[in-house]
Amino acid sequence: MKNFLCFLFAALIFIFPVSAFAEDYNVGVLEQLNMNEDDYRKFVLDRRNSVGWDFLSHGDEKFIYYSSLVTMQMALNAGEINEIQLPEIVGEYFINSNPSAYTVACVSMVRPTYLAFGFLSSNTALRDRFNAALQTLREEGTLENLRLKYIENAHSEKIKFEKFDGAEKIRVALTGDLPPIDFVEADGTPAGYNVAIISEIAKKMKVNIEILNVEAGSRSANLASKRADAVFWYKVTRDLENQPDVPENVILSEPYYEWNKFLHVKRK
Repeated sequence: MKNFLCFLFAALIFIFPVSAFAEDYNVGVLEQLNMNEDDYRKFVLDRRNSVGWDFLSHGDEKFIYYSSLVTMQMALNAGEINEIQLPEIVGEYFINSNPSAYTVACVSMVRPTYLAFGFLSSNTALRDRFNAALQTLREEGTLENLRLKYIENAHSEKIKFEKFDGAEKIRVALTGDLPPIDFVEADGTPAGYNVAIISEIAKKMKVNIEILNVEAGSRSANLASKRADAVFWYKVTRDLENQPDVPENVILSEPYYEWNKFLHVKRK
């Protein structure tokens, strides 16, 4: 798995050579659902001024949205953007996959950001069942063990899902944009920390899981259309009233992982 991602990152460098940068200093960001690029920039500047976010490496960034990590990397290699913004562990994985090509532009200190599951606001019962399973996994120490295994050590073992005859099926959507948190292997198999967690939740709930691969911008649409019952999400604060990437029809589970740094990654 890791070798495949390294190969992918390396291959994209040669397919998309670097061109001259535009006058704007452009930063690639995975698509946010509740605000456009200008609104996102205002949000970042507001947080920088109000709560001390050190989020900018250049001082006058223009944020550009992308629907996936792959398309964002293509834009970086083609010179369409100067750097990309990633959660710290994802940025480190990205750089370590090809250290000769990429380096850190800046480390952004922000308020804690949390991984969680997203659900339709009409599906509080499923959200509450996920919360109960997460609490059990936390108390047992399973969440911490999975964090060490899949995030700290980037474990590549294929994740198995138990099958429960006649049980409820729950469809969970992931973008695969956050290795080693979650990604999709070359053969289409979902992998990473998030997938390991949903496997453990399925055991606690005794349900069958179907993983759907979706783009960042279609998370809410997949819930609204009921193609997916739950979506891997992350939120910028525990305060449910301050969630710039969460539409009104979406509710979130309790968080199960957090970080407070983003890396801005650029080409060497």
